[in-house]
Amino acid sequence: MAVPLRGSFVLQSVDRRIVARGSRVADCPVCGRHLAEDDWHVAATVRSGSLAAPRESVHHLCDDDCLSDWLALMDERS
Repeated sequence: MAVPLRGSFVLQSVDRRIVARGSRVADCPVCGRHLAEDDWHVAATVRSGSLAAPRESVHHLCDDDCLSDWLALMDERS
């Protein structure tokens, strides 16, 4: 079930992933912690744009607490 966020952003899914060896993952946008190879993290897939031309992006967060803080920032009601 998609969850509306601020603006034209919609949260499509949240899942746990492991950083694959050799892949590059940016620092957590909430706390700034760097996600190293083989670290488990939370990945939030967000859709933006119109239904005719949607764009998807994946935001990598280090844990559930950072996900909660990030969702509070992105909440359309705030």
